[in-house]
Amino acid sequence: PGAEVPPSVGAVAGSSEAGPGVLRSPSTFEREADYRHYAEDVFAKHGSLQTKVRFLPDTTYYGVKPGMAGVILKFESMSSFLVDWGGSPERFVSMEQCALLETADGLLRLPEGEIQGL
Repeated sequence: PGAEVPPSVGAVAGSSEAGPGVLRSPSTFEREADYRHYAEDVFAKHGSLQTKVRFLPDTTYYGVKPGMAGVILKFESMSSFLVDWGGSPERFVSMEQCALLETADGLLRLPEGEIQGL
């Protein structure tokens, strides 16, 4: 048969495994690379500009504080996109530093309980 897809990548946003309208948390993936591939798929299906993200690192990054949420203004790649952090300076970050909160089209959201756990 064909190449097997790791179970952590198999559930795509909107599939029955993830539940309709539900984004998956980075913590549900075994590897960071799997979450990155998942996010790429979400962006391909729902757009990247205006997607809401949360900053995950435990330390401040050029004015962006842990837990801050913002929207993507400019998308260059998974490793470089500009986010408006709502009052803080706009900064380029990478998918490794963020979690998806809500898709640009508003069709998928991370459940509130999952947001609190980030």
